[in-house]
Parts: sequence; C-alpha cells; structure tokens
Amino acid sequence: MVDLLTPILSAMINRVSLLLGKMFVLVHLHSFTRPKKSK
Repeated sequence: MVDLLTPILSAMINRVSLLLGKMFVLVHLHSFTRPKKSK
C-alpha cells in the first residue's frame, strides 16, 4: 500500500506546487504590469 501511495502523493505534491507557482507568477505579473493604475 505504501509503495503504491508514495508515487501518487509525490505526483500530487508536484502538481500542487506547480499550480501555486503559476498562481504566484500570475499575481506577480498582474501587480508588476500596472502598479500605479490601481491608485
């Protein structure tokens, strides 16, 4: 069971980290492209 769950868990963690990285980059780009237009 553990041998089967380990790769699945690692894949899920990899996907979550990738999604978080993409969201972080998107937010960073949004705040970087127009930092003074919101004020």
